[in-house]
Amino acid sequence: MLVYTSPPAAADIWLAGRPLVELYAGSDCPDTDFHARLADVAPDATSVSISRGQVRARFRDGLDRGVLMEQGVVYRLAFEMLSLAHVVRHGHRLRVVVAGSPIRSSR
Repeated sequence: MLVYTSPPAAADIWLAGRPLVELYAGSDCPDTDFHARLADVAPDATSVSISRGQVRARFRDGLDRGVLMEQGVVYRLAFEMLSLAHVVRHGHRLRVVVAGSPIRSSR
């Protein structure tokens, strides 16, 4: 799991749309699910999820083109998160959490 947290916002930040995740990753399994979560973190450390998304690595080039990964190769995985409309208030932080879940059986 990777966690990235921004510095506190100097002013309110208005967000709207579908965030795009561009991830470069590999796995020692032929297929892996990758998940991303975007959160608003208050000054008291309370974290509220504002969007999320995921991709199954074998479908990185489209749902009609399932291709398993090769061990030792880094792949570009791009996917959209769910739509959002949110205001990150002054003093709050943005956090991105990325995690992978290997799929041991790829039938």
